[in-house]
Amino acid sequence: MKTQRIFLVLSLFLIHQIQAQTIPAYNNNRIAISADGNNQPDLSYTGKYNTADPDDWGATPATLIMIAKRQLQNKLVHFSYNNFMPSPPHTTKKNYMKIATDQGAERLKFNSEVFFDVGTHKKQAITSLKKEILKSTASDPLFFVNMGPSEFFYQTIKTIVEDGTSLESMAHVYIISHSGYNDNHLRRANHHTMKEAIALSGNRLKYKKIKDQNNCEVLYLGWCSKKKPYHWRHIRDHKDPHIQWLWERMLDHKHGKFDISDAGMVYYLLTGDEDGSPSKFTDFIGYGIMLPGDKVAEAIDITEESITVYENKAHQLNFSFTPKASWDDYFSWKTSNANVAYVSPNGRVVGVSPGKATITITAGIGNFTDKVNVEVKRDSECEIITYDSGKDFKQLKVKGFVPSYIDKWRKVVAVDASKYQGEFGASKTVFKGETRRYDITVTSLTETDGESTYKLKIGNSYIGEFQNPESDKDYKKHTFTFKNVLVKKGQKIQIESNTHSNGKVPEGNAYAFSRGRWKSIEFHCPKKCELVEKDGFLVLEAERFELKGDWILKENNLASSGKYIMYSGPNSYKTPNLKNEISYTFNITNPGNYSVRWFMRQPDEAEGDKSNDAWIKMEGNAGLFGEEQFTDYRKFVGRSKQVFAMNGKLEAHHHFANFNCNFNTPGKYTIKIVGRSTLLQIDKLVFYKNDISNENAAFKASEVTETTSCADEVILKSNTTE
Repeated sequence: MKTQRIFLVLSLFLIHQIQAQTIPAYNNNRIAISADGNNQPDLSYTGKYNTADPDDWGATPATLIMIAKRQLQNKLVHFSYNNFMPSPPHTTKKNYMKIATDQGAERLKFNSEVFFDVGTHKKQAITSLKKEILKSTASDPLFFVNMGPSEFFYQTIKTIVEDGTSLESMAHVYIISHSGYNDNHLRRANHHTMKEAIALSGNRLKYKKIKDQNNCEVLYLGWCSKKKPYHWRHIRDHKDPHIQWLWERMLDHKHGKFDISDAGMVYYLLTGDEDGSPSKFTDFIGYGIMLPGDKVAEAIDITEESITVYENKAHQLNFSFTPKASWDDYFSWKTSNANVAYVSPNGRVVGVSPGKATITITAGIGNFTDKVNVEVKRDSECEIITYDSGKDFKQLKVKGFVPSYIDKWRKVVAVDASKYQGEFGASKTVFKGETRRYDITVTSLTETDGESTYKLKIGNSYIGEFQNPESDKDYKKHTFTFKNVLVKKGQKIQIESNTHSNGKVPEGNAYAFSRGRWKSIEFHCPKKCELVEKDGFLVLEAERFELKGDWILKENNLASSGKYIMYSGPNSYKTPNLKNEISYTFNITNPGNYSVRWFMRQPDEAEGDKSNDAWIKMEGNAGLFGEEQFTDYRKFVGRSKQVFAMNGKLEAHHHFANFNCNFNTPGKYTIKIVGRSTLLQIDKLVFYKNDISNENAAFKASEVTETTSCADEVILKSNTTE
């Protein structure tokens, strides 16, 4: 009796199993796909799910990207979607599958006529798939990827069988599946399984079931991660806009998963590998998607042959691809000596200390290179440059202004008040000094009969203006300084001044006017640089910390100034060992709520989450675990290999939160770090107000070594090609 029961259970189990078959390897053959992804509820269905699993909202773009990567757009001959039969049309809910297929077809150059929404075009979809099946021969087989329940496919096979012609074409159709759910899910009593579809074909159809791709538990395996995007970061951060589009579509998942499970079948189709993963997918994508008509780079050229940069100052390198509109317009920069010159990911060179270095750009899939020599000089080597108005400003007539003239008695530029009252004159000269930032001082002459206004323009940029103070003495020198102004060699310097009357000195039947006299303009280097928070943004190098215990200073050209700190002591996971406590005090001038991040790196040999965290806190009560105040040490964690990347999350009791700081008032604040995970490497720390986006903060922080009083401002742009 027991044996009979076992046989009965086994028989019932086998009813829903399909005999394993061998199918040939894919060889650039035709591809047909049918997916679900329905978001419009099927209100007549009495089972558990009245909408489809949203994994296909991301799996569909991933599928199209993989096919386009292999340049097989013309091999995709059918793609039906929303195939949860009876598939009600999307009338009240967003049709994510249509969005994905419409956008994918347009941007990746697929034939839009092969895509069918089963909810609105079921008949046309069946006709399309039927047509492709009937074309199939031994030399032109069709590979069918089953990304949804089998009823739609069954109905297509039924029409072929009922026609009774070309039945043998089905012997050259190869089905790929991975899910017992898709193979066996019945949404109505009269629906059918994949096994029944194969039986209806007279067992002509060939079937291959690969491993289930829905592995959401082990984050680095399979095609699904539960709410932790770390293993998909290369998709998120990819430079190709097509891959960025995939990331945007993945974020549509209504349960917050990063799930493109059904795309694993297409990865298997194209590679023969059933064990796909985020890292394998990243390797498969490589540089990105090259489309028909795209041109590959043949060379990269840096415009400058050599440059001179001063300490704490920056120079943006310019470069161009050949051809200009190259598909593989990816590039990276490196410096031969980061102790002398730092180069940002966008080619912004910052002077670190006096010396010479070579900056190299590597670009394109051909890894083409070009180099530029850099010399960094001290600020003390910056000479004061003075232009005398009476001798050096030769151009006294400027379009749009009344003429200026030279006051021969005082040998200065002036405006003739006897002819022009209340009007501006202008004069120009050419700047012959080195390109850099200067403090610019204009010396004017006061007059008792009026307070003239002076305006400074450099190149096409208006720098600012000032007005003379009232004076009881004529021709008294008055100075005004414009701070930290970028001036380029060869730019035109223009000073404008006006005649003005204060109504105090009678002259004839009216009052006398000042003549806008000015004596000189002086360009001098800013004073010594100091670490400062600028407009709610602060970047400080980790080597500013006074190292104690097992913290050591290391050198590496990938660090922003050639140096970083590393915790070399043993792991201290349970409690902070205050022997290894280091701290730094900084000044905040713009109070408010700030986010805290760091640029960190793990050693190459570190596994997973090893060597990636430290104990951290703010002294006092400024630290916030998200929005909750904390004063004790908390774990601060990040992940990055090879490069120093900006990241950082607090962790406490298996909960994660952003590290925020509430700097209520201007003043000094102290951050403290204790070694926790051995061999952790820290390059620099970043504090930024919450009105600065994470993206902009990361860009700005990567463009500088630190924020200092004399550092050049960072302009938010992502490329500097010519």
